[in-house]
Order: sequence, then structure tokens, then C-alpha cells
Amino acid sequence: MRILYANLLCCLVGCLALTGCGGGPRVVPVSGKVTHGGKTFTKKGSVTFYPDKTKGNESTLTASGELNEAGEFNLKAGGKDGVPEGWYKVTIVSQGPTDSKNPYAIPKSFIDSKYATDATTPLKKEVKSGAGPDAYVIDIP
Repeated sequence: MRILYANLLCCLVGCLALTGCGGGPRVVPVSGKVTHGGKTFTKKGSVTFYPDKTKGNESTLTASGELNEAGEFNLKAGGKDGVPEGWYKVTIVSQGPTDSKNPYAIPKSFIDSKYATDATTPLKKEVKSGAGPDAYVIDIP
């Protein structure tokens, strides 16, 4: 019986340590669109928001979502729909096959590789509650 109580206590303490008493940081819904030169980006891929510590975002959560053929995405962070408020570096990855007959061929990127890592991307967005409908349009020049 003592082992059961000890296990329950460990689980409770671990849960509180990981999420805090309020169940983790408050998140804001983030849906957006990717454009390329002002036009809808029509390739599938992924969009990821990395906390931008240079702009004061100390969050440890990254947020990501799939990019569909209409250029739209919805982000999730820490298993929740949405993103904690703050500034983020935005990465976009979109690749396709170079040879449809060879499944082992190295894929080609549909956008410049500098947008694929948080170390090189120039794209940044601020997530804040009450943001307008175009707040999360990301244009790749």
C-alpha cells in the first residue's frame, strides 16, 4: 500500500512540475496562411514557430502544424491547439520528390532552405490574443 501512495505522490508532483497548477501556459489559437511573393503557396509542408529568446520569449514550447495545398495551417503546442503568447521565429519546410520512379531520390525543396531552420530564417511573428484575421499571414519573398 505504501508503494501505491508513493507512486501516486510521484505522479502528482511530476505533473505539477511539468505543467504548473494551471495546466500549463495559456495558449492563443493560431491559424494562418503562407504566401510566396504575395500569392498563395500551393505545396504541402509544415510550419513551425520557435520561441524567439532575442525578443524575450522564454517559452520552451515550439508550435507546429501541417501546411496544406491552400497554403493554410493551424498550430499546436504542447498537445494543445494554439501557441503561448510571445515572439517566434517561423520556419517553413516544403519538399517533394525529384524522381517519381525512385523512392530513394533526395527530395527537392520548393522554397529556399534558409526558411527551414530557426537559426537562419528571417521570418518572425508575434502571437498575441485578439490578433486580427491577417495576423498570421507569412509571406516568403
